[in-house]
Amino acid sequence: MPRIHRNIRIVPALLVFCLLVMLCSACSKHPSDVVIRDLQTIPQDISSIASSLDAPIPDSLTIIDREQLSRDYLDHFFAPWHLNATTLYAPEKLLWSTTGFAGKNLVGENLQPWPAGQLEDLVTRCDLTDFPNSNQQAITVRDSHVRALPTNHPGFYPFDRPGEGYPFDYMQYSIMWAGTPVHICHVSTDKAWALIEAGFVYGWIPVSDLALVDESFTARFESARFAVPLRDDRPVVDSRGVFRFLTHIGALYPVGSDSAGDPCLLIPVADQDRRAVLVTADMHGMDMAPFPLPMTRANEIFVAEGFMGQLYGWGGMYANRDCSAMTRDFMTPFGIWLNRNSSQQALQGHRIDLAGLSPEDKEHIIKEQAIPFKTIIWMPGHVTLYLGAYQGQPVIMHNAWGLKTRSLTGKEGRHILGKTVITTLYPGDELRNLDKPSGLLINKITGMSIFP
Repeated sequence: MPRIHRNIRIVPALLVFCLLVMLCSACSKHPSDVVIRDLQTIPQDISSIASSLDAPIPDSLTIIDREQLSRDYLDHFFAPWHLNATTLYAPEKLLWSTTGFAGKNLVGENLQPWPAGQLEDLVTRCDLTDFPNSNQQAITVRDSHVRALPTNHPGFYPFDRPGEGYPFDYMQYSIMWAGTPVHICHVSTDKAWALIEAGFVYGWIPVSDLALVDESFTARFESARFAVPLRDDRPVVDSRGVFRFLTHIGALYPVGSDSAGDPCLLIPVADQDRRAVLVTADMHGMDMAPFPLPMTRANEIFVAEGFMGQLYGWGGMYANRDCSAMTRDFMTPFGIWLNRNSSQQALQGHRIDLAGLSPEDKEHIIKEQAIPFKTIIWMPGHVTLYLGAYQGQPVIMHNAWGLKTRSLTGKEGRHILGKTVITTLYPGDELRNLDKPSGLLINKITGMSIFP
């Protein structure tokens, strides 16, 4: 009897212990490890979504209209080589970063505040007393990160601020793919950095990423036919077997002919004097297409598939994309020019205002008027590409960092997505800690833009 009695006492203790272990395991699971419902119920595959769509609306543009669109694209692309003024952008924009971070608490890669004097040293390196001190046309010979100030070191805002910290390096403006025309309007005091202007972005890049162009180079480059990559990360190797860079959707390369008369890419490289020269590269196996690519449903699907699952890259960090880089690069193969950031993209196309409407009215208008693959849905700080209605619900493709959450104690956070996903207009609606109503995407949508 005593032995049985002891066992009876032990059993409840074991149950309590097991329950505590289970609770601790549940608590240790990071909230962002939970896969939101949209990613479980909506195929993360463009073809599967597209198969449920209605037949494409007939193209309202003629071949001549499409050619004009692509010419407009090239005009923007080559604008840095054809300036009608000293600079392409206003000086106050080009130099904003030299004053815009004053008084800000910037944090470095070691999670510690920037050392005293670091910001002032960078501003001194910018040599503001002699702006602009250069007027040269150039081209990028490799993928180049465009920075707010002449430094590769990151500048985060404190990590304990909601929605700040990694990956939001405010020194990072964008990435420019290899072969991008630029205007050098200023050079740092140490001659290591150039303040450049491209058709869609401006900022500081290393001088080593550039090669200077002359009239004969620009004439040959601009008069060529062009090809666009339809997939990322295909190695570009020149005719001598030298690796040059990786392809990216959104880039644009001139096409020439090799010694046998076969089409080949013309790749800008720097000679020993940092002058640009063109070398050839075989196009075989690189998933390239003539520019502009016809905007057929099959082509739209194929290009969009190239973005799926790609990791989020604030300002092109790690050669990944953020939301507006994804929409911009999606439109490029079709010859449609988009500006770089989300607020500027929201001013383009045929704009339809959705601000102040109920979620039901927004959804109704989007379903009735938005055109799959030709419509960008926007909100403050974020843009998405409309794919169509899937099982009666509008669905979008977007490269998103996360969804706004709030804990029981009121602390703001993020449920991390961190990649290109397909969702409804209500991603994360089922999350108990989603910050409603402000964190619900449908409530943040303020408009959409339809493109030809």
